[in-house]
Amino acid sequence: MAETTYAMDALTYLAAGRVDRHAEDMMLETAACKLFCSEGAWQVIDDTVQIWGGEGYMREHGLERMLRDARINRIVEGTTEVMTAFVALVGMKGVGEDLEHAMRWMKHPVGNFGRLAQFARGQWDDVVVGHGFDGLHPQLAEEGRTLAGLTRTFARDLVRLLAKHREKILDMQLLQQRITGAAVDLYAMAAVLSKLNGILARANPSGNGHGPDHEYDLVVGKGFCHSAAARVERNLHGLFVNDDVDVLRVADAALKNPRS
Repeated sequence: MAETTYAMDALTYLAAGRVDRHAEDMMLETAACKLFCSEGAWQVIDDTVQIWGGEGYMREHGLERMLRDARINRIVEGTTEVMTAFVALVGMKGVGEDLEHAMRWMKHPVGNFGRLAQFARGQWDDVVVGHGFDGLHPQLAEEGRTLAGLTRTFARDLVRLLAKHREKILDMQLLQQRITGAAVDLYAMAAVLSKLNGILARANPSGNGHGPDHEYDLVVGKGFCHSAAARVERNLHGLFVNDDVDVLRVADAALKNPRS
């Protein structure tokens, strides 16, 4: 719960900062923020009521009202399912278009060699080398390396997935869910590291050590990054190793012959 609320704060602050700077295109970032915070708030208040037990239902504590209020966030301004599909499909759009052009060029390699080479260089930089996270405080170096490695793996797996399924991915919502889950967690990790980096830089501009007042931020922020990294790895693994065929078979059977 502490990790989730910390990440929600970091994501919201980052999104608000982009609004204040009048960023031109924030569709993906704001969608990811809305999705993460809507789901996170619901999970946190649900866990809170569970901890309180029957007392959580009593109106004088205010938890039952928070539970009802938090539930609507997963519906209004884009349901969880709509936002999940949006993040996955809009996020893959550019990669898919580049991949489609490359496949078309490969049919006529002589006349399109220059464009193929340009695509290959871009893919090498983005997929193999990956994004860098230079400038992070030394105490965040390990988490920065983890985020950079996961970003490389995510990009590489995305290209592989699109090459395999192509336009069929538009209807594969189970895969979209894993893609969005990984993407949103990666973005949340970046937001948390940005927040921690700012805290450490302001606390000690020399970059040596940190004060006791920031121990909570480091423990909780790093804890979120470690938990999120594990979820990203599971989601990326699930893109290629899963039981989706069985899930869809059961769903089809239930729809064709409901027994309840």
